[in-house]
Amino acid sequence: MSIVYDSKIVVSRYKHLRGRLVCYTYPNIAEIARRYEIPIHQFCARLQGRQSRTEWSATNRSLSADQELAVCQYLHRLDVICTCARMQIVTSYANRILHNTCTGPTPVPLVSEQWAPRFLARNPLYHIRKQQAIETYRKHAHEPNDLRHWFAKCLAIC
Repeated sequence: MSIVYDSKIVVSRYKHLRGRLVCYTYPNIAEIARRYEIPIHQFCARLQGRQSRTEWSATNRSLSADQELAVCQYLHRLDVICTCARMQIVTSYANRILHNTCTGPTPVPLVSEQWAPRFLARNPLYHIRKQQAIETYRKHAHEPNDLRHWFAKCLAIC
């Protein structure tokens, strides 16, 4: 008899067994694990109260859940005002949150370059859109000399 290690099947078997083990005073763990085709080391760990790896909370997150919610709200506000967020904007905002919440003499923690792509992968609601190219006349309208010329013409009319 082969042991099936598919996580969905094993989790459903653990849930099925949870109610049945109450009636045993001294259950034979090895026999139950063989009967239900569950890995014995995982079964013993679950009986002792350890969660599965998928149920563990992440310990390597740079931002807390509230801080990530603040980043999500910031991205939503950018979307409302029709401003496209870039990876650099998301990273700098996360670093600003960490800077504002850092207390004490310890150095301010920073998120890595890969934090923003991983954050966006965790939150499929948000994604980076490629911006369209700006028209030539609008691009040149931002030149200081062109702006001075436009204001000079405007003052001449007024």
